[in-house]
This record gives sequence, C-alpha cells and structure tokens, in this order.
Amino acid sequence: MFVNLVGCYLPANMAARPESVRNTDSYHHGNLRGALIAAALELEPEHGPLGVSLRELSRRVGVSHAAAYHHFASKEALVSAVAEQGFAILVAQLDAELDGETDAFFSLIALGVTYTRFAIHNESLFRFMYGTSPSTAGPLEAHHTEVLARFRTVADRAIVDELVKRGQGERAAAQFWSTVHGLASLVVSGALDGAPRSRATKRTPKQRERRALDLVRATVVGMLFGTRPPDSKWRPHPPGRASRVEP
Repeated sequence: MFVNLVGCYLPANMAARPESVRNTDSYHHGNLRGALIAAALELEPEHGPLGVSLRELSRRVGVSHAAAYHHFASKEALVSAVAEQGFAILVAQLDAELDGETDAFFSLIALGVTYTRFAIHNESLFRFMYGTSPSTAGPLEAHHTEVLARFRTVADRAIVDELVKRGQGERAAAQFWSTVHGLASLVVSGALDGAPRSRATKRTPKQRERRALDLVRATVVGMLFGTRPPDSKWRPHPPGRASRVEP
C-alpha cells in the first residue's frame, strides 16, 4: 500500500489485477474518488489540468465511465476536487510557518519560501490549483481568500514592526502574495531555468530549488524596503539570524 501526496490510497498491485476485480474493489471499498484524483495528477504533466478526461481516468484506474461519474458529475468537478485538496495542504503548511515564527520579517520570508517550495515539490497539484478555467475557478475563490488571509496576517505583523505603513495591510498582503506566486509560477514553468544568464546545461532539481528560494528571500527583502514607513527604524536582521529560514 502507498499513499500519494493528497492522501489517496491505492493498492500497490492494482495495475496487475483483472478489471472486473478492480471495478468491484475500487467502487465498494470507497477509494475510487481518491484513485481518480491520484490518476489525474499522474496524467497532468502530459495533458495539463484541463486536458485530463474522466473517460481516460476511468480506463487508467480500471473502472467504468459510469462509476467515475458517480463521484464526479463532470471534468470540472474533478478539477475542483484536486485543486481543493491542494489548497488544504498549502494552507496547512502556511499555518505551520506562521505558528512557528512570530517575527514579522522572518514570517514573511518563511511564508514565501514555503509557498514556493510547495509549488516546486507539487508541480501538477499547483497547476490544478491555479491553471483552471473560469468555470472551475469560481468555486475556488474561498480558497484564494484563505491563502491571502495568511499573507494578511504577516502584513499586519509587519505594520506593528514598522515594516509596512499603517493602513496598507490589505495592499501589502496582495503585493506579497502576487509576487511570491508569480515567482513560483515561473519556476514551475521552467521559465527561470536559464535566467538571468544563459546556461549550456539545465540546473539539477536541487540547484533549481535552491536558486528559487534565494530569489524569494531577496525579493521579499527588496519589497520590504519599499513598503516600510519613511521614519521606520527597521533594518534587516544580522546575517546569522537567516539560518532560521534556510531550506
């Protein structure tokens, strides 16, 4: 037995079992929904989040098309379900960072690092969360609000510590989130692999992640210099303090 990143359990020998057996077990044991979500994530790199069909997922899992529709009324419903699980995981990770770091400066860096690392380690899930069509994006608005609320929490801390001007919490939260998300999206798409200088060879996954997180830290610090009040006494912490947010 193994578990994928969204907590969907699949028997390890499922692929080798007769279709009739897989149909019965998948449906009656209640794991078909999870199996379809896991299959959607496996097929996403080839088809994209909107190119995955319920019919193809049904064939991959080994059930009838009708059985898949019992759990998802449409492809849009499947896309939303995958995205919702992704947001649940992301929000839980952001909350853990907020609980573990109370300093506003390092809270913001930790939030940016966690967000970007999540995207790097869960590229297909991240694309399901944000690569949806207008018909599937609507139901996810509440989850967008949840994520923004975490950045607002840090922005409010930053106001208290004079890193952000008073009355600018909502604007600062949107700036922080959009900047971190944009960088994470560029990393996931591979657009930053050769920037700012061309490379003869591609970076290794570890090099790619380390560089992305370094960019996040540098970007956050640069933003804070632009958002702090004119009379703020805040200055970046000594370099030794940065060890708390190293990957």
